[in-house]
Amino acid sequence: MFSPDGKRISTLGEDGTTRLWDSSSGKLLAQLRGHSGNVYGVGFSADSKRLATWGEDEKTLLWDAANGKQIVQLDGYSGKINSYIISGLNINQFHHFTQPMFSVDGKQIATWGNDGIVKLWNSSSGKLLAILPGHSGEITSMMLSSNGNSLVTTDIEGTLRLWNIKSKHLVVLRGHSDWVSDVVFSFDGKQLASWGHDSTVRLWNSSSGKQLAVIPAHSNIVNNVVFSSNGKLVATIGEDGTTRLWDSSNGKQLAVLRGHSGKVNSVVFNGDSKLLATGGEDGTTRLWDSSNGKQLAVLRGHSGKVNSVVFSGDSKLLATGGEDGTTRLWDSSSGKQLTVLHGDSSSIVKVILSQDGKRLAMIGENSKARLWDTNGKLLAVLNDGSDSGEIYNVVFSPDSKWLATEGSEGLSVRLWESSGKLLAVLNMSHPGWNNSVAFSPDSKQLATADWR
Repeated sequence: MFSPDGKRISTLGEDGTTRLWDSSSGKLLAQLRGHSGNVYGVGFSADSKRLATWGEDEKTLLWDAANGKQIVQLDGYSGKINSYIISGLNINQFHHFTQPMFSVDGKQIATWGNDGIVKLWNSSSGKLLAILPGHSGEITSMMLSSNGNSLVTTDIEGTLRLWNIKSKHLVVLRGHSDWVSDVVFSFDGKQLASWGHDSTVRLWNSSSGKQLAVIPAHSNIVNNVVFSSNGKLVATIGEDGTTRLWDSSNGKQLAVLRGHSGKVNSVVFNGDSKLLATGGEDGTTRLWDSSNGKQLAVLRGHSGKVNSVVFSGDSKLLATGGEDGTTRLWDSSSGKQLTVLHGDSSSIVKVILSQDGKRLAMIGENSKARLWDTNGKLLAVLNDGSDSGEIYNVVFSPDSKWLATEGSEGLSVRLWESSGKLLAVLNMSHPGWNNSVAFSPDSKQLATADWR
C-alpha cells in the first residue's frame, strides 16, 4: 500500500512483520515488529505520518510512519478484531473493509470484535474514547456513512445499532426476525438499507434511526441491494429470478423486473442512474429503464450463466463475462452486441475495463488472461512466463497506459503497455508468492507484496 503522499510503501506478511520502504529508491526504512502471526491489514493516515496494523493475534497497533516506532496497542477484545477509521471516511458502498483505513482527518478509529463491542479510539495517542456496547451476539457487518457522522453495526440476532459519532448517541434498530446479512448507506448518507435472512429489506433514516419502510423484497434470499447514484432508487435482486425497484423515500415498490429464469447474479446502475443492467444464471443480460422498470433489451449470446456486468465510464458500453468463456461488449443504448471476445472454454470470472474505456482484460477460471481493445481486437495473451502460463490477477494503471499481471508461480510481476507489449519483468527478490500488486495514484510506480 502507498502512503497518501506517495513517499512510503507498506508491505505485510505472515511472519508478523510490516515493512516500510522508500518508494523512490526501494530502500527498507523500518521493520514494524509487534504482531505474532499473520498481519491482515494496514492503513496510513491522510497526512502519511501514522499507520495502523491489525492481525491474527487480535491486536491493533498504531505506528509512527517516520521511524517505525510503535505508538500504542489498542487492547480490550476477546476474539478477532476488525478495524475501521471513522472520521469522515467515504467507504465504498458495496464492500466492507476488514483492515485499518484512515479517513481524511484520521482522528478516530473504530474497532469491533467477536465479543459484540465497538470501541472508539484517538488515533494519535491510542486513548480509548468510548465503548459502544449493546450487541449480545456476534457483529456481522459494519458501515460508515459517507459524511462520517453515523456508524451502523448489524448482528446475528437481527438488530442494527446506529451511532452518532460525535455525541455517541445510540439508536437500536429492531425489525429483522433473523440474521442481518448486510447494510449499505445511500451515497448522500441520509438513508441506509439492511437485508437479512428473513427475506426483507428495511429502509431507515440514518439520522434518527426511524424505520421508513419494510420491504418484503423477494420470496427467498435477498442477494444484493444497491442504491442508485442519485439516491432516489433502490434495486434488489434475489434467487427468485426477479429484480425489484423501490422508491427510497418510502419503500414503495415501483416495478418488478421479470425476465430472468433463475437466480439473478448481478445488478448495476449506470452513471446517471437511468439504466439498470442485470445478469443471471439463465445466460442473459437485461437492460431496464430505471424510471419505469420497462425492459429495454435482452442481451443474448452467453451459453452459460452471466457472472459479471460492468458499464464503461461514459455508460455507452456494457461488458459481460460468462460461464461460456466469453466476454461480450454491447451498445448500452440499443442492446446491440458489438463484439465477442473469445477466451477459451473456461468460465470468465473477472472482467475489467480500463479507466478510459478503450481496453478490456479478462481472466478465466483456468487463470488464463487476455487483453483486448473494445473494438474486439485481441491485443495479447498475457503469460506469466512459467510453464503453466497462468495469471491470477491483472490491474490497469489509473491513467490507462499500463497494466500489470501476477502469475501463478509468484516469482515475477510483468508490466505491459496497454497495447499488449511487454515492457518489463519484475523479478521478485523476496521468497514466496506475490500476494498483491498496485499502481500508485499517479501511475508512475508499482508496488508488490508477497506471501512470507
